Amino acid sequence: EAVGANDLNSFYSMIEIIKSSEDSQEYKVITLENGLECLLIVDAAEAKSSAATGDTVDESVDSSRKTVPKQVAASLSVRVGFFSDPESTPGLAHFVEHMLFLGTAKYPKENEWESFVTEHGGWSNASTDAEITNYHFEVSPSHLYEALDRFAQFFIAPLFTKSGTEREIRSIESEFVSSNQSDGCRRFSIMREHSIQTHPFSKFEWGNIETLETTPLKNGIDIHDLMLQFVERYYVAEAMKLCVVGTNMDELESVVRKCFSDIPDSRQRHSLLNGGIPLEIPNFKDSGMPFDDGSLQSIFRIIPTKERYQIDVCFPIPSLIEEYRSMPADFIGNIVGHEGEGSLLSLLRRKGLVDELGAGCDNDGSDRNTAMFLFSIDFTLTEKGAEHYVEVLAYLFQYLSLLRKNGIPRRIYEEIKSLSEITFRFRSKPDPTSAVEEYSDALHILPAKDVLHGNEVYFEFNVDLISSILRKLVPSNCRIDLTSKRFENVCNLTERWFGTSYSKEKIPSKLIDEWTKSSEIHPELSLPPENIFIPSEFSLFSEISSTENDDKAPILLIDDDYSRIFCKLDEHFRLPKVNAYFIFETPKCYETAFHYVLSDLFVAMFADSVKEYVYPASLAELTYSIDALRRGIEFKVVGFNDRLFHFAKELIKRFATFKPNIDRFLIIKRRHIRAWKNMYFSVSSQAKYSRILLVQYRRWSVEELLESCENVTFEDLCGFVPELFRTMHLEGFIHGNITQQQVVDLVESFRDSLKWRPIHRSHRHEERVVQLPLNKTVLMHIPSRNVEETNSAIEFFYQISRETVQLRVLLDLLVQMIWEPFYDHLRTKEQLGYEVGCQTRNCMGVLGFSVMVVSGSHSPTHVTSRIEEFMTRTFPSILRSMSAEDFANHVDAMILDRQYPYNNLTEVTNSIWSEIDQHRFNFVWDRRSREIEVLKRVKLSDILEFYAQCAHPIVVADSSDNHSSSVRRLIVRVEGVRYDDVQCSRKRRSSSMATDSSCFSEDCTTTEGTIESIEANPDDIRRSSQETHISIENFIKVDIANISDFKRSLEIYADCENS
Repeated sequence: EAVGANDLNSFYSMIEIIKSSEDSQEYKVITLENGLECLLIVDAAEAKSSAATGDTVDESVDSSRKTVPKQVAASLSVRVGFFSDPESTPGLAHFVEHMLFLGTAKYPKENEWESFVTEHGGWSNASTDAEITNYHFEVSPSHLYEALDRFAQFFIAPLFTKSGTEREIRSIESEFVSSNQSDGCRRFSIMREHSIQTHPFSKFEWGNIETLETTPLKNGIDIHDLMLQFVERYYVAEAMKLCVVGTNMDELESVVRKCFSDIPDSRQRHSLLNGGIPLEIPNFKDSGMPFDDGSLQSIFRIIPTKERYQIDVCFPIPSLIEEYRSMPADFIGNIVGHEGEGSLLSLLRRKGLVDELGAGCDNDGSDRNTAMFLFSIDFTLTEKGAEHYVEVLAYLFQYLSLLRKNGIPRRIYEEIKSLSEITFRFRSKPDPTSAVEEYSDALHILPAKDVLHGNEVYFEFNVDLISSILRKLVPSNCRIDLTSKRFENVCNLTERWFGTSYSKEKIPSKLIDEWTKSSEIHPELSLPPENIFIPSEFSLFSEISSTENDDKAPILLIDDDYSRIFCKLDEHFRLPKVNAYFIFETPKCYETAFHYVLSDLFVAMFADSVKEYVYPASLAELTYSIDALRRGIEFKVVGFNDRLFHFAKELIKRFATFKPNIDRFLIIKRRHIRAWKNMYFSVSSQAKYSRILLVQYRRWSVEELLESCENVTFEDLCGFVPELFRTMHLEGFIHGNITQQQVVDLVESFRDSLKWRPIHRSHRHEERVVQLPLNKTVLMHIPSRNVEETNSAIEFFYQISRETVQLRVLLDLLVQMIWEPFYDHLRTKEQLGYEVGCQTRNCMGVLGFSVMVVSGSHSPTHVTSRIEEFMTRTFPSILRSMSAEDFANHVDAMILDRQYPYNNLTEVTNSIWSEIDQHRFNFVWDRRSREIEVLKRVKLSDILEFYAQCAHPIVVADSSDNHSSSVRRLIVRVEGVRYDDVQCSRKRRSSSMATDSSCFSEDCTTTEGTIESIEANPDDIRRSSQETHISIENFIKVDIANISDFKRSLEIYADCENS
């Protein structure tokens, strides 16, 4: 007999969600009449506080503090993904995900959704995995219910317009092209190409113009009709899970029932189709393994886009979806991927073969699904390791043999289990969006009662299951990928979708036999020893729970010639954890490019030397980082306070006495050379880097750092280190479960270990920012560092002035107002590219903002002209016509963002550290309350005037006068080659027609002209300027090779560090 929704709700009301004893949130599971299962979450402590103060979450409330969450969120996941794509149209599930955002019957305007969530301080996104498609958003609390109504309509009555269909295919193509240079995507595509072609793993997950337009048209398939059939078949309420974080449980349940009950269930969907179809929730448990003998026991040599040496060993194993209580694959991954004493990695590092090792199953649907799991062991090799990769693999199979023969003792399992329980008990509250996304997906896999901890905590030790998985991790059941540019002369195959060059060969049977039958196990290989860092003391130094302490500035505990140390006891989050941040200021660190390379190498070598020591600590959630920065050496330690202070003292003792080793120096030097060659490889990161290189007065270029690294010697390093630490000044902030005496003792131990002399204030590193020319546009035209990059990035940067509270508020508000229309016009409507955005920039206290488009489908000249059109015509028009209500919504969202408390300890720590690090000292709520006061007074006319001054003169309605202008603008164009050109060059290589230029004829020409004609010519911009009436008429073209000379000709902002 069928169970009704009311019966299910009665059942679910008896389910008690298992949660941490420290978790103050309230959880409730309900099932709607249509079968949709929903998890509702409310923070009980915050809701109680809100009720006690009469806080109704009204955005017009004048108080400067609120106790309800800063943001609320929702996520709906559908149990369907690209594994269910029709054979005729790969990428259809991904395409449906895109189309749901483009209007519904109730809210037909295409950008209605994005406009609403952006206007109310939120954002949204979606993702398509193998078996699950997830949609999620966050928004300000007072607009959650309106957002839920709009969100639910995605799944009730999406429009799926014909015009949107045609345009969004271009968006899919742009997203695919944007991933074209990802070595991970390229490698996985080769794996799919050599899997069993009837297996769902083989499917092309992205989709592109070929699969969604060209091929369907050729075969007489209507992609629009196919998309509707896909939704009708799979998008049924019973196949969905909803998770919402709100502020009042009764209200939240009522709104969820009202908004989501109209999502069609399978019976309603049946009536829409001729003849009806059965409810179909995809499950691929009978699909078997994805690889046959033709792919297993094979080595694939792959040419990467970046400089790297890597081995990836992949073992297909049975699906473990239902084995979440023992998590055998994760458990084995913990052992194989261990980095402490006796580990596989320690042996391989000592032999100079491997730098990094990772083991286990990734958390994406391709690696974990109902058909199978993929257990991977990945090695980042040294140059020596790339030459002796067979030796690396031999040691791997020796270690796996050790685990099979000796078994894994229960002691190790109980230790990992204990750590997982401690981590779950004291985990920081996740941000709402991450929580709802995780839980809505988990509801498809886990019982509702286990949804919070089922993927995190080990429940039981299943020896038999662990042994059965270990028996699958053998040479006969693996495929091996070798990634290196050294294989360019031997790779004779080309992967279909990404065009990756690779080769395939069977592993010699003799080698398989050696790896399988060898009884030799290296004496240095052993199981992990007992972890000495597991915390046992969790008592708190704060006696009461209070948010009032958040308002207080940190205490300046130490202020002398040697150090300036702030500290703050946490009384809000009440966790036995500490965040300790320090910077050892030393002028030598960034004095020259050569000095910075020496500093960076020394720090990297120290980190390399303590890997065995710190790895067990990291398993116990006690982590550190150490980095060479412009101001000096930054050192951070975070984790449980029980072991943290001893851990930090020991690290600095080791740092003070560390002596570099020449063998490791040579390995790490070569690793750094590869890293700098790979740096800023994507066009977007290269554009941002080029902007920073120009506006920071002293910023060493990648080329300067690379040259210095290639020339540095071991003797240079040994001679430099004493100078690095001779004179310093220590700044720090320690925050959390602490006493002042602990802080004093820690700082004294640092001084005892490093014994530095104080440095005069005038000798410390000074940050300086150049002032771009007034009312002129600086143009930088840069070829992509990746010679096969098919995308180009165009960034418009507007420099404003030194930071003040007033300017920061106006800028943040302006950027929020630009973001949605910029995205809607240039991405959704014009389909210029997949990566489109607007962002505030703060360069050493000098404010600005930038807009960027990354495009692989339009020429840089065309994209530049379209950005120009938006910034000079479209957006000014939007500003002039903006209603008072819309403007008030933007302002209210900004106020709300500053009124609500932080989600966790680290958010507070980072905010305070930013003030200390940049020497502003406007701590937390003092700064935010002043910004709120400015926001309460701001008017639309202020934004109009601000935009006119910093970006473009605007003629304001009812006024005949233009606003004055003080525009300082930089346009960076990082240009890749056309995708057609890359295909042509590959075709030429494969056909051995090196001198044939025929493939560069008509195929490489667009309406904007040939590739060769696309330059950052000031005339291009000036012509566009005349068409759009831009007042800026002077352009300065800067060659990146001469950027230092150009910077010296500009004025400098004074006192940037103290602004």
